[in-house]
Parts: sequence; structure tokens; C-alpha cells
Amino acid sequence: MKKRSNRIILGMFIVMLGSWCLLIVNIFSASVLGKHLRSQEDITKYTDSSKSTSTIKARRGNIFDSTQTIIAEDVASYNLIAYLDKSRVGINNKAHYVVDLDETANFLVSVLGGETDFYKDLMTVEEGQEKYQTEFGTRGKGLDLKTKNLIEASGLPGLEFTQTSKRHYPLGTFSSQLVGFSDLDQEVDRQVGKMGIELYYDDYLEGSDGSQVNTVTINGYKLPNTTSSIIEAKDGDDIYLTLNKNVQLQLEDSLQESMLIKATDKAWGMVMEIATGKIIAIGQNPTFDPEIREDVEYLFYPTQFVYEPGSTMKAVTYATAIETGLDTNNTFDSSAIYIAYDENGKPYRVSAQDAYSNRVTNAGYIDFGRINFAQGFAASSNVAIVEILMNYLSAPTFSDYLDRFLFFKDTPLDKIPGASGQKLYNYPMERLTTGFGQGSSVTMLQLAQAYGAIINDGKMMKPYVVDQIVSSDKDVLYKSEPKVIANPISADTSAQMRNLMHGVVYDELATGHNFKVDEMEIIAKTGTAQLVVDGSYSSSRYIFSVGAAFPADNPKYLAFYAVESNFTEIAQNILLYTKPTRDLMLKTAYEYNLIQSDQVLEGEEDIPIKVSAMPSLINHSLDYAKEKLKDSYVDITVIGEGTNITRQYPAYNEKIITNQKIMLYTGSGKITMPDMTGWSRKEVTAFWSASGASFIIEGYGSVYNQDVPKGTIIDPKTEIRVFLK
Repeated sequence: MKKRSNRIILGMFIVMLGSWCLLIVNIFSASVLGKHLRSQEDITKYTDSSKSTSTIKARRGNIFDSTQTIIAEDVASYNLIAYLDKSRVGINNKAHYVVDLDETANFLVSVLGGETDFYKDLMTVEEGQEKYQTEFGTRGKGLDLKTKNLIEASGLPGLEFTQTSKRHYPLGTFSSQLVGFSDLDQEVDRQVGKMGIELYYDDYLEGSDGSQVNTVTINGYKLPNTTSSIIEAKDGDDIYLTLNKNVQLQLEDSLQESMLIKATDKAWGMVMEIATGKIIAIGQNPTFDPEIREDVEYLFYPTQFVYEPGSTMKAVTYATAIETGLDTNNTFDSSAIYIAYDENGKPYRVSAQDAYSNRVTNAGYIDFGRINFAQGFAASSNVAIVEILMNYLSAPTFSDYLDRFLFFKDTPLDKIPGASGQKLYNYPMERLTTGFGQGSSVTMLQLAQAYGAIINDGKMMKPYVVDQIVSSDKDVLYKSEPKVIANPISADTSAQMRNLMHGVVYDELATGHNFKVDEMEIIAKTGTAQLVVDGSYSSSRYIFSVGAAFPADNPKYLAFYAVESNFTEIAQNILLYTKPTRDLMLKTAYEYNLIQSDQVLEGEEDIPIKVSAMPSLINHSLDYAKEKLKDSYVDITVIGEGTNITRQYPAYNEKIITNQKIMLYTGSGKITMPDMTGWSRKEVTAFWSASGASFIIEGYGSVYNQDVPKGTIIDPKTEIRVFLK
């Protein structure tokens, strides 16, 4: 019995010893040879570890308007990677690399576009070539979530993504040359500003990436119970602009409307708060969508396009002359004037028979007879300017005041560069033509800041568009402050100039009467300047412009607006030309409650002019809507026969005014054709959208005729033609 027990113990000892030997050999094989003893699989790929550094991406700062509406922001995007290494297998040997080149390439063509060979060439691994992964250039970068999900849903192996961000501009075309755009810079792997605010404030917007260091296996898995070293990312700073979304969108609409005039090449404009220099709208056309960026015009017209201003410069000439002693009640002969110069270059009037004289006439060769200088300003008389420069204002004094008004100096808008213009003042004739805006050239921003001084009791405010810059920690890094940069004229001269500019719109000889609006009085100065084409002044190409301030009795805002077009097209469509500026002024006035609500419509003494905000009416009953709008005295058009409102025009919180057309769509039943006489293009478009009918709109202005009579039942198959003028 004892011997048997000994044998059992011996056997157990031998088994244990064998097991220990096997274990030691296996450990030796794994740790030294790097192979599993039984399967002979290489296990170093599971056991090797290393330090892995990953980037924590910083968010690029947002850009906001003054209503805190986002103009530019970062949104998530994805970059596509195709893994090609056949060692990338998972559980049950599932492939995590591209298996079928043809199927994968054809699928990517269907989603991303391009040619099949483009994708196949990038994913092909030649014999003996080591190629772990590939990317697809711009086609595979910056993909949105929808595209990512579509690719993942295909189930094709080897297609994976890295998450990044791209720049999104939710308002689309919105002062695009000012805001600019950013793009992904492959070398630094971040969005970099390429234009406008995005470029010149890139140091504020960019932020700084952080990093995280982990201990990981060869497959990239973080080892448990190990610590990570983290440097937090610092997001970029947010920039708040002074732009007002509603006024800026109106400016974009106005500029687009101007471009519809035949032969118009460009239009640009701005609105400035006179007392502060704050820019609430600024832009140009042609323009671009910063997310599409087709045919980008990099020149920012308001600050960088240099042009001869025409008669808008006469306001500066008059202000200088009044400041130095001109009495605008003095009279002069407004007929064509012939000029010669003495040995010092001083001009004087001569007879028409003098063969060596220069001749200056009023626009259209009009002779107003003997008028005073106030009337000469209203009539935009070139002869009046020549008389002033011959008899009241010396060339050196005028030159000095041009400098005091800060012309011909670099004029940036905050960090956005601005041109200086060119002062042509060497020869006697150049000194005269500068007085009425030909020869010397300026920018719109220079004119706007000069007009600000002319209107604002002589105080010239520095125009600005960046209101504040706020860090990601909500610290205010920069806050704008209104700044007086010059005082070229006195408050008394400014008051006289405001009266003269009132006459430009309302005087008997007014050249700006087509800019009048019924809702308020304005003051203005118009300008028409010949363009130089192929080295000489064109007889057909002109820049038409206006500087208008409102309301007239206490101007708060200045709108400057210009278009380049053919003279005959503007002359034949003068109300079409002035309408975009009038719309811009009214939108600004509505936005800032400048129109008095106690005014009364002519011929309707019981209906006051009232400006109010459009209420939210969607999902409410018609009775509710009519009750909410009762005190606004608006013209309501109901589309459909339903009881609840599903769409409305204008949108919630937009400014509305007495007698404005309001459209409420009820979503069901018959739709009858209204009488559209007097409707604007925008109102016709709103009805078109709500009714679903097919509209053809001919002409510009207001509706004067329609081919489908009032009361006709219409549906989506109905084609309706309306005529505007």
C-alpha cells in the first residue's frame, strides 16, 4: 500500500514537473522568440507597446453679426482613408483592408464623382510595394456626415474615416468679400484664412491644438492602467461684427437687383451709423458663396476699388468753400463757361472765341440761367464748381482741405486694407476737375467718412466693422470705441451742408428727387462720373452713385451706393436704378425705428403709418392672425381655404409697415388669383412660392398687369404672367 502511494506521488510530481517545464519553455518562446509555442503565431504584434501622440483639434473661432447670428463657424467633417495592408484583419480573420478594387472604385465614383481609374490607381499596391493606406485628395476630404454614413452603409472593407472640421457659412452670400473664407492647409493641418476677416484676423480665429500622449499596443489600443499626458486645446477667439443681418441681407438683395439692369458690370454699397462710424452693412456684386467659391473677386470694392467719384465730390468742394467764406446766396451765370489760366495757373472766364480756353458745361449742356450757389448744388452744376474755384476758393486752400478730409491716404477698414486713391492736382485743369469729381480718384469708404464729417457737425468718425473679440474663456480681448479722426469743418458749415443736401432731393432743380421715399425725408448728393476706357473718357460707360443720409431732420445713418453701367440704360430706367437704394434706406429705417408712427397716409386720414414686428402666426388660426395684425393696418392676402396657417410672409420678427402686403398660406382648398396691381417682385415671388403656381415675371418695379384675372382658381399647373414697370 505504501509503495502504491509513493508511485502516485511520484507520478504527480512528474506531471507537475512536466507542466512547469512546458510553462517555462512557452514563456521562453513567447518572451525571447516572440512566438506562441503550439501555434507558432507571431505574438509580438499583440505585446509590443509604444507612446502614441494624438492631436486634440482646436475649434476655429466663430464670426457673428451684431444680432449674434453666426456668419462663419466650424462644423464636423470627415476625411476618407482606404487601408490596403492585408495584415489588417480582425476577429475571425475579417478583412479591414480593401478587398475588391473594382467594386470599391465604382462605388466611390457613384458617391464622390470622378473617374474609376483615379480611385483604382490610388488603391493599387504593386508587387513588392509597401503601401499601408491611401487618401483621395480633395475628393475625400471635408465630407459631411451624410456622405460618411452612405459610405459606411456600403459595408465595403477598408474604408474608414478621420474626423476633422470644415468652415461653414450658414448665411451664404453675406458680405463675402469682407468676411472672406478659410480653407484647410495640408501642411499645418488646420483651417487657414485666405481672404477678408478670415485672413486678416487669422491670429485671433485659429486657436492652438492640444495633444494627448497614450501608451498603446501595436494595434493602437490604449493599455489599461496607464496614464495619459494631455495638453488641452485652446479654441480660437470669436469675432463680433457690427453688421446687422437684416440690413445686410437687404443690401445683398439691392445689389443683385441693380445687377439685373442691362449692361451693369458692378454694384457696391454700404450703410454707416453717422455718429459712431459703425458699419451696419457693406458689400458688392459680383460676389460669391464662400462655401462654393466660384469666380471669386478678391478686390473689396468699398475699400480697394479706386474710381473718379463724379458729383458726389461736390459736397466736399462746397463744404470747403463755405468753411472759407462762401455765401451760397451769391449768384452766378450757369451757362457754359470758357476758362483760361494766368501765369500762376489761376483760372479765369474768357469768351467763347478764345481758342486756347477749356470749356465746362453742366450735365446735358443745361443752362439754368442766373442762379445762386445753393440752387447750383441742388442742380449739381459743374459751372457752379468752376465759379467757386475761380472766385472763392484758391487751389492751395482746396488742396489743404482735401488732405483735412483724409483723401488720398491709405484708408483701411480695421485690418482690411484700403487703397489711397490718386490726387491729380498738378495742372490747372486738374485742380478744377477735382472739384467736380473727375481726374482725382478715391474709394467709397473715403467718401463715406468725409460725408460723415459733413453731416455730423464736422466730426469725422473712423469707420469700423469689428465690434469686439472674445476669447474661448469669454474674456473680451478687444472692444471697439467710436473715434474722431478729423474735424475738417465747423458745426455751422455742417448745418448749412445738411440744408443744401436736402435741396438735392426736394428743391425745384433737384437732381436727387428720384431717391425720395414716402415714409421719411432724406438728404443726399448724387454723382455721375464718366469712366476712362482705353485711355479716354467713354461716352457711354459711367459710375452712378449717391450718398444719402436719413432721416433728414436728424440724420442717423448714411447709405452710399454705386453702380457701373451704360448711361442710356440708367437714364431709361431711372426709377429701377434708384429703387435698390430706396429699399436699402427703408429697410434700415424700419430696423432702427426711424419712421414716425404718427404719420398719416395721404388721403387716408384715419390710418397712421406704423412700423411694427411681424408676429409668429404659423400653426395659428386665421382669426388669431387677423387679431394680431389688426393694429398694424396691413393688407392681408389669404392663400387657400384652410383654417390654420402653415406659412407666412414676411417671416417672424421682420419689420412691417402700414399697408404692407402680408401673405398667409393655409395649406388646403382652392387658391384664387388676387389683383396684383402695385405688388413688388418680392411680393409676387412670395405668393408664387406659397401657391405653387408657375409664374413668369417680366420687367422690374411694380406690377401693372397680369394675364390671369382676379378671382380665377389657380393650381400648380396654372401658368401666370405678370408685368412690372
